[in-house]
Amino acid sequence: MLDVARNFPDADTVITLIERAAALKLNALHLHLTDDQGWRIALEQHPELTAHGSSTSMRGGPGGFFARDDMRRIFEAAERVHVTVVPEIDVPGHTHALGLSHPELVADPVIGDEVVSVTEAYGGDLPRAGAPYTGFGVGFSSLRADAPGTEPLLRDVFGEVAAMTPGPYLHFGGDEALGTAPDDYRAMVSLAARIVAETGKTPVAWHEAGEADLPAGSVVQFWGLLDPEPEHVERVTHAVAQGARVILSPADAIYLDMKYDETTPAGLTWANGPTSVERSYVWDPGEIIPGLADGAVLGVEAALWTETIADAAEIETMVFPRLASAAEAAWSAPLGTVQRDWAAFRDRLGRRGPAWHESGIRFHPSPEVAWAQESSYSQP
Repeated sequence: MLDVARNFPDADTVITLIERAAALKLNALHLHLTDDQGWRIALEQHPELTAHGSSTSMRGGPGGFFARDDMRRIFEAAERVHVTVVPEIDVPGHTHALGLSHPELVADPVIGDEVVSVTEAYGGDLPRAGAPYTGFGVGFSSLRADAPGTEPLLRDVFGEVAAMTPGPYLHFGGDEALGTAPDDYRAMVSLAARIVAETGKTPVAWHEAGEADLPAGSVVQFWGLLDPEPEHVERVTHAVAQGARVILSPADAIYLDMKYDETTPAGLTWANGPTSVERSYVWDPGEIIPGLADGAVLGVEAALWTETIADAAEIETMVFPRLASAAEAAWSAPLGTVQRDWAAFRDRLGRRGPAWHESGIRFHPSPEVAWAQESSYSQP
C-alpha cells in the first residue's frame, strides 16, 4: 500500500514503484487516495472534492491530485506487469478533506486526548472545521450518518472510482473512525460495503469494519500487531464468519514507514518500532490470528504511510529492502523451513544490492546485510 493522501507523489513515482514491486513478484498495489490531509483523485461528477481538498499536504507541503489521465496511466502500467491496483476511498473517518467541499456531510472535529498529544509531540495546529489539515492527528473526523446527502455522495464516488478501475477490488477504508458513534459506524460501513458490492467490485476494508455486517466475499485487512489485541482478533474472526477473507498487514513487521533504527531520518516508531530488516522477515502469516484457516487468507500487504515521507527518494529508502521481506513472507513456506530462512534470505538480499543500485533504486543499505559490491544476479 502507498499512502498518497498525506504527502502526494506524482504518477511517475507510483508507476516506478509498481514496476519495482512487480520484480519481487508482488501482484497488487493498494492506493490510499483520500484522508484528512488530502483528496487525491479527480472525479468528473464531483470536481469540488479536489478543488477544495487537494491544495496541501503534511506540514503544509505542496498538494496535488491524480487527474483521470494519471489514473489511466497508473492502471495501464500496472496491467503491463500483472499488478492489480486497489484504490481506497476512506470512510467514514479520515474524511476531513472531503468535508472542505461538503461541510454539511461531516461532523465537527472531535478533539480527543490522543489528537492533542500527537499535536504537542509533532507540532502543527489542531483540526478546525472548514480549514485544511496538515497535522498528524487521526480519528477526529467523521461522515454524518444522518445527513441526507451522505449516501448519494458515496454512490457517486464509489460508482465513478469503480468504473475507472480494471481490477476486482475497491477499498472503502473503515479504520480509526474514533469520532463516529458505534451505531453510526456500523451503519455507514455496511452501507459503504453494500454500495461497493453493487458496483460489481469486491469490498475491502480495514479490520475494524469486521464488526459490521459485510457482504459475503468481502475482504478485511488486518493492521494490528504480531501479538494482536483481542478486539482486533474478534473483528477479523467475525468478518471471516460472514464469509470474508483476510489480508495481513502486521504493523510491527511490514509497516514500511517504521524507522529501521533510531538514526533513520524519516519514519515513525509507534508499532513497537524501530523495525529492522530482520524483524520485517521473521514472522509467519499463519501465526497471527488464532484459528484462521489458510484458505481464509487472501494475501500479505506491506504498507507505506507517508506522514513523514515527502518525496520519491524517501519512499524508495523506506520501501527497500523491507519490501523483499514482505514478498518472501507472502509467497514462501513457513519460517524455519529450507525455503524460508533469515540467514539465507540475508545472503540473497545482499547479492541483490548491486542490481538495485544499477537500476537506480535508492535502498537503505542496512548494516544487517553484507551487501555485495559486484552483481551476481541475473534478475532485476
